[in-house]
Amino acid sequence: MKTPKIIVYPLGGLANRIRSLASGVWLSRQLGVGLRIVWSVDNDLHAPFGQLFRMVDTEIEFTQPSAFARWLLYMMPRRRNLYLSGVWQKLNYGLSLTDGGRLDSMLETPERVGELAKQAIARGRDVYFASCAEFYDFPAELLREIMIPTADIEARIDRNLEQTGRNVVGVQIRRTDHRVCIASSPTEGFIRRMHELLEQDPEVKFFLATDDEDEKRRIREEFPGRVVTNESVASRRSVDGMKDAVSDVMTLSRCKLILASRGSSFGQLAARFGGIEIEYP
Repeated sequence: MKTPKIIVYPLGGLANRIRSLASGVWLSRQLGVGLRIVWSVDNDLHAPFGQLFRMVDTEIEFTQPSAFARWLLYMMPRRRNLYLSGVWQKLNYGLSLTDGGRLDSMLETPERVGELAKQAIARGRDVYFASCAEFYDFPAELLREIMIPTADIEARIDRNLEQTGRNVVGVQIRRTDHRVCIASSPTEGFIRRMHELLEQDPEVKFFLATDDEDEKRRIREEFPGRVVTNESVASRRSVDGMKDAVSDVMTLSRCKLILASRGSSFGQLAARFGGIEIEYP
């Protein structure tokens, strides 16, 4: 009889995937079972985990699915895959919880998720999660274990911090495809709060993380000589773009305060990692 394990398919962009991965790591440790992470390289995040982070827990198995396997076996059951993944998941797992399905109603009760997983494991069955959410509570300390950047990303972080110094406020402005952030966190609110901070401390600098080049130009013009940011164009669709995203979130985590777009998990992840205050202008 095989030993049951937990399989997690993290979905979405960088921050969403990290919180899903961390949920799986913590749950597997609480239940004392193995963990397999199905890490897809796709348009949401075009980089293998190992090109971004160094995982110290060598017991965790990482696999990268083909496009066909992703469509047929791992994605949430939906019309576009003829619900075939739902059939596979029902046959192969003792518990299968995915975004857009049963898991959505359980996010407010992660202890229930743990109970159901424990019951399935006790029956000798694997457990499967496909999610962009934190489906099981985990301590912030776990993020610092999971998110150990590769050497070249650490060098990018060091360059950012050399330019900003220690007296720096992080600014995370999410735009492009995120309607909630655009509507709830207008740029004018960031600019107003940044001016307030400058009035309180004329020596303060800002580290800007954004996925919008127009916003980058606007903020730099508004605060000449005060803003440090990655020079390359933000992109989820290249390995180098994802490395910049990791350096952004890690640099934000080392600021003394983060001004972030409401509804974006990116700034939340940085604040939680660094144990620092976050505001939503």
